[in-house]
Amino acid sequence: MVGNRLSPDLPRRACHRCEKTYAPSQSTSALPLTYCGFFCEKGDLGYGMDGLESMRFTLEKNVADGIRKAIEEAESTRSSR
Repeated sequence: MVGNRLSPDLPRRACHRCEKTYAPSQSTSALPLTYCGFFCEKGDLGYGMDGLESMRFTLEKNVADGIRKAIEEAESTRSSR
């Protein structure tokens, strides 16, 4: 039965954290060739890759907001002279 979780036809790997055998195509991890699921990924790394990506976008937005605020302050200082 192809597609079944117990199918012997699917390629198998050993999870980097728990060492259980799993099919990478069935993994819930963002790193399916390394971890059998999200919880092993988060337990091993301390964070999930999805969370890391959203943190990067938040950081980029905060930097852009800081630059915008600095430009506005510089322009207001220049116009008040």
